[in-house]
Amino acid sequence: MTNDDDCRAVPRTVHKSQARLTLCPAPRRPVPIEVTVEEYSETGIGIIHSNPLPIGQTYVVEEPAITSGGSQLYTVVRAEPQPPEWRIGLSKASTLADPIEDHVTHVESERRRHEQRNRRAILALCITLAAVGVTLALRELFV
Repeated sequence: MTNDDDCRAVPRTVHKSQARLTLCPAPRRPVPIEVTVEEYSETGIGIIHSNPLPIGQTYVVEEPAITSGGSQLYTVVRAEPQPPEWRIGLSKASTLADPIEDHVTHVESERRRHEQRNRRAILALCITLAAVGVTLALRELFV
């Protein structure tokens, strides 16, 4: 720990374990990243990984002791080289600006858009079939 770490408002707990990070919002076939957790606090975690992670990127973190058996959103706030690895700091994502909520909202709006498109296509098909039926009926009357 450095002097900067000693001035933190929230105490840290040293905790060596393995965790899985999944990109959020996730691609179609997400591939979790395996990382080593060094320490955590109420507001974030410190991890070690072989590669840097992009500052500002949000991940779903799964580590049973830290996330109470579930998962939690974290955002990368720092990535410092410590050859041959990288020390990475992640901060808990705010529930007010929760990217997973944005992702869920986006997925739901996409689903509604597809449902509306399907309804319009069915309506157009019904109107076309009705028009064909009327045309055939009129042709029978006048021929």
